[in-house]
Amino acid sequence: MDMLPVAHDSVFKAMKDGVIVLDHKDRVVDINPMGAQIFQQYGNLLGSEVASLFPDWKKWKGNDPQGDIHQEIFINLAGETLTFKLRVTPILEQHVGRDGHIILISNITEQKKAQEQLMEASRLKSQLLANLGHDLRSPLGAIIGYAEMLEDGSFGPMSNEQVKATSEILDGANQLLSFINNLVGQAQIETGRVVLREYPFNVEEVIGPLLSTLNFHARKKGLTLVQFIDPTLPRKLVGDQFWLRQIVMNLVHNAVKFTDKGSVTVRFIVKNDDEWAVQVMDTGIGIPPEAQKRVFQAFEQINSMENSKQSGFGLGLSIVAKLTSIMNGKIELTSEAGKGSTFTVILPLKEVVEQEGPVMFVR
Repeated sequence: MDMLPVAHDSVFKAMKDGVIVLDHKDRVVDINPMGAQIFQQYGNLLGSEVASLFPDWKKWKGNDPQGDIHQEIFINLAGETLTFKLRVTPILEQHVGRDGHIILISNITEQKKAQEQLMEASRLKSQLLANLGHDLRSPLGAIIGYAEMLEDGSFGPMSNEQVKATSEILDGANQLLSFINNLVGQAQIETGRVVLREYPFNVEEVIGPLLSTLNFHARKKGLTLVQFIDPTLPRKLVGDQFWLRQIVMNLVHNAVKFTDKGSVTVRFIVKNDDEWAVQVMDTGIGIPPEAQKRVFQAFEQINSMENSKQSGFGLGLSIVAKLTSIMNGKIELTSEAGKGSTFTVILPLKEVVEQEGPVMFVR
């Protein structure tokens, strides 16, 4: 007996997806025109066992005792191999108390092709960004190196105008280098190439030189850059110094960028017995509540009158959020428009235990 209500017969026949109805013995008791077209090579299917269509049918049912089955299958139709999404849902014939199944078959060939094209485009984009970053870093390194030598007097004394021009060269080159590093970092994250290399490090020794460079940008805007290291923070921690620098650099650079007066404070603190944190606080323009989730998305910047003059592509905070996740940490944001922002990156506390023999790491 047909398991579909007669009232639904016209809808059943008009559906663009294939539909197959099975009885309690997994035999085909009904099939709509699209289903018959998809499986036309099998001829008349009424009364045949569904296993003749799907050799893995028993395996699928065994893997999902509840009866809900989701599979992708490939069918050769008119000389072309097409991809279909197969969904199986159990049904119950109330009037006879026996159960069966409805199989819905959707052609997803075009979606799969589009998805593959997007993945390939993303791969090519990431590869391009990585190659571009590599090719630009070398000449930028030379520019920065020679500018620093000019600044420290290696080539003789300079006039005030020359000193000012050299500072501008250094500032622009360092900003460009930071942008390139973010592009490369984004490409590495997207392609899953970020590998953590965790070793013991001293926070002050690792972060100190970085903040010294960032202080140059802060002073240029008349800002005060304050550094605080919690005295209870272990003398040595364990982590990936390279990516940790990237997190701090992006947070501080972002804070300086959107702060016109006041200060930027960088704190390295103990949160609890199991966690430590990098906290960056500023007295800048702040972020409205409705925009606070979006700032961690790649290429996202908040549109406002205050920051319309700021350049950039919105990669910094996205990279911070993704690196924090890779490090098994979490990031918190508190902010109010016009009153500044506080970003807190909380990381697992791994310290070095000093002992004779091999160094031991503990959480």
